Amino acid sequence: MGSTRTHLLMTLTAGAVFVLDQLIKKWLVTSQFSWQAPWQWLSIHTSTNEGIAFSVPFPRILLVALSLAILAAALGWWVKNDHKTTAAALALGLFIGGALGNLLDRLIRPGVIDYLNILTGSFNLADAAIIAGLFVIIFQQHRKKGTLSP
Repeated sequence: MGSTRTHLLMTLTAGAVFVLDQLIKKWLVTSQFSWQAPWQWLSIHTSTNEGIAFSVPFPRILLVALSLAILAAALGWWVKNDHKTTAAALALGLFIGGALGNLLDRLIRPGVIDYLNILTGSFNLADAAIIAGLFVIIFQQHRKKGTLSP
């Protein structure tokens, strides 16, 4: 796949994740939608996470600065990477779209809006996209180095 096409795929993926994440959060916050599964370990209701993963407290300004630095590093990795695959474009798009969604929350709200509650954890589409993107990037890097069999 040519680099123009992979750039476009990465950009469209990031944009789609970002927009969908923000639309879901806005709808859930304004509608105050809530849902509880018959089994008690799954629910949907919004909460605000002012910290990092698992609500661990962390200064907001440092979170914003760290988020920007990580986004810059991810984009630097993309530019430096000579072998831009479809999987890498999708993975980086997921990561960047999710990171931008959570970053915007930190800039316009007291914290990140989480809504999907499983067991004792709470997360959102942006979090899931970040994790999925990182998983694919790491898997691809290990596979490229020959540490994982195809």
